[in-house]
Amino acid sequence: MLVGGVAGMALYRARPAEIPALRKRPGPVPEGWSRTPVSLLRYADEQTVAGTASVFQAIAAMGASPAAFEGWGIVAASRYLGRASLAAALRSFGVEGVWGTSPHLIPHFALHSPSGTISLALGLRGPNLGVGGGLHAASEGFLAALTWLSAGVVPGVWLVLSGWSPELVPTRPGDAADATDAPAADDGEIEVQALALALRPAGAREDGREGMSVRLRVDGSDVRAPAPVDLVRLADELAGGSVRTPRTIATDPAGRVRVELIAEE
Repeated sequence: MLVGGVAGMALYRARPAEIPALRKRPGPVPEGWSRTPVSLLRYADEQTVAGTASVFQAIAAMGASPAAFEGWGIVAASRYLGRASLAAALRSFGVEGVWGTSPHLIPHFALHSPSGTISLALGLRGPNLGVGGGLHAASEGFLAALTWLSAGVVPGVWLVLSGWSPELVPTRPGDAADATDAPAADDGEIEVQALALALRPAGAREDGREGMSVRLRVDGSDVRAPAPVDLVRLADELAGGSVRTPRTIATDPAGRVRVELIAEE
């Protein structure tokens, strides 16, 4: 069983029309932190942009200095990163060949792109890793993050969960509206969501106050949580400390890996 305490958190939600401005300034930079270069997020996936903003928002709420995260790692568990952009790129490749394909696809739409970009934005020197990629990305993200804590690889870890709500599904060639390299700016329903969790070893809270923890179990219970994780509900529970009995928030497809939200004792 692996356990980690939630030292801080923030949920960032952005409509497609808000992304361009967010690329230039992903939220207020907390005191003591260097300003993120404007060019860093210029070609980044929307989930990366929202993930960066969520971490800065969490740091601002914690009132922490860069020294507080010395040696920390970053695990980014994204869901279908760059799905629409890659679909459009493949269609362009089929029509125009390699000259119709952007060189930014590899550095900005790979699984490790969000964690690497957030690491650069924060100036952290700890390990960073992208995991998951599909519906059950959250359980894989918790598994990686809590394993690092349990093994003493890092003193703390940022776990960033992200995805679109509702899910952004590319259209097929010939459909009424083909997918583009970005969601429609006037879409009033869809939004990108990113939840940043600052995780520390259980019992390592410095303020002495009661908080929330996450616990990971591997067994044969075959309990399956809905996927993907409802990031808005999870953020509300973490902020309000409303969970008094363990609640399963994420599992792997088979239900053998179970992540539970619990109140710290």
